[in-house]
Parts: sequence; C-alpha cells; structure tokens
Amino acid sequence: MNESKRARIAARAHQIWESEGRPSGKSEEHWRRAEQEVARQEQAEQMGNSAETPPAPDVDTRPAPPIDAAPPLAGSERADEAKKPKRKTGRTRGPRGESQQG
Repeated sequence: MNESKRARIAARAHQIWESEGRPSGKSEEHWRRAEQEVARQEQAEQMGNSAETPPAPDVDTRPAPPIDAAPPLAGSERADEAKKPKRKTGRTRGPRGESQQG
C-alpha cells in the first residue's frame, strides 16, 4: 500500500471516528470501513466515474402520450361531457319541429 492511499484511509478513518463522537476501542472498525470506502472510490475513479457523483437514475425519457389518448374516467367532467349530445347553434326547433331563428 502506497503512502498516498494510506494517508487517505487514515484521514477517512479519522472522519468516521469524529462523526461517531470519538468513541474509544473502535479504531480497527473505523480503519476497515475507511479502507472499503477508499477502495470503492478508487474503483469508481478507474471506471471514469467520480466517487462524488452518483450514477444517474434510470429515467424514461420517452414523450408522454397525449391526454386525449386515454378514455375519460367514469364520473369525471370529461366523461360527462362525452355523453352529452352536441348542441347545434343558430337555429332552434319549436314545439312542433318548425324552425325558429334564435
């Protein structure tokens, strides 16, 4: 193990020790955890990833379908509108079916 790696492990073990409230008797556990973290960082660096940057989550980048592609839900305003007959504008029919100007 080179001195640079050993120094990184020692610094990380010290950070772990301080973050846990400086408990006594856990130096070996802190050292092992620091070794594992430094090894993961080095592996990520070798693969071209920064240890600071987590990999991007899997995201579906396909465009969403248009809203009208789905049928309206029962009981919704859109469903109620779909059931209503279309209103004609301009002329209305009288009681006997004669055309009247409206």
